Amino acid sequence: MNYLFSFFIVLFLITGTNSAFSQDLDALLDQETENSTDYTIATFMSNRIINGHSTEQMQKGGLDFRISHRFGSFKEGASELFGLDGSNSYFSADYGIANRIMVGIGRATFNKLVTGSAKAKLLRQSTGKVNMPVTVSLYGAVAATTQKFSNKEQNNDFTSRLEYTTQLLIARKFDKISLQLSPTFVHRNLVDTPDDPNDLFAMGVGGRYKITSVFDVSAEYFWVNRTNAEADKYNNPLSLALSYQVSHHVFQLILTNSHPIAENSVIGKTSNSWTDGDIRVGFNISTVF
Repeated sequence: MNYLFSFFIVLFLITGTNSAFSQDLDALLDQETENSTDYTIATFMSNRIINGHSTEQMQKGGLDFRISHRFGSFKEGASELFGLDGSNSYFSADYGIANRIMVGIGRATFNKLVTGSAKAKLLRQSTGKVNMPVTVSLYGAVAATTQKFSNKEQNNDFTSRLEYTTQLLIARKFDKISLQLSPTFVHRNLVDTPDDPNDLFAMGVGGRYKITSVFDVSAEYFWVNRTNAEADKYNNPLSLALSYQVSHHVFQLILTNSHPIAENSVIGKTSNSWTDGDIRVGFNISTVF
């Protein structure tokens, strides 16, 4: 009987000690969680949503080489294989010089552009010790056309060939859905006519829905504040895409009304319209090294 009594006393002490230890461990884990920061990752599949940049960027030492292609309009009909006989390309490379700073270069067929860009991540969406509801990046680019001016009266010096794009990229990830706002300013040193503005303001809206770990769908739209003269010539760009990721590659199949691909041209010089059937097939192929 004494042995049984002793057994229950020891069992009670062990159980009480384990319970107290468990409570102390839970308290330590809670404190550790409160003192740590959990950063959101993979808000978008790559550093662009479709045409415009996303808040994603390359880490230090990472390189993203991208081939972008847009075919002609469906309206061109069977004689042009519904636009597939025509094409427009953009080759770009983005490199991470630091974990939050990325630089890039590119070459576009449209307007024979050479582009240079930089993107810096200012804030990261996170929970825990640092609670930040959004990711914010600042993007800037300069583009220079290398084609000959058709109007001989236009100023043909180098500065006349330059256009500048500045964007504040604000994104938030909600589980499978990611959304981004992109307030945008485009300045063109030389415009086609006196009625065309040198400065354009636009608001980009983009989103992504994650279907599986390798598939997603995305959409991107830019509302551009135009003068009446430009409203008759240009339209707001709207693009839809299906993306597939495998290993270090991201493939996007695109439907868009934008023939240009570089940001300054997409926002400022999209002349086609979805309502008129001026829709183009395109693709992006991104390879990360």
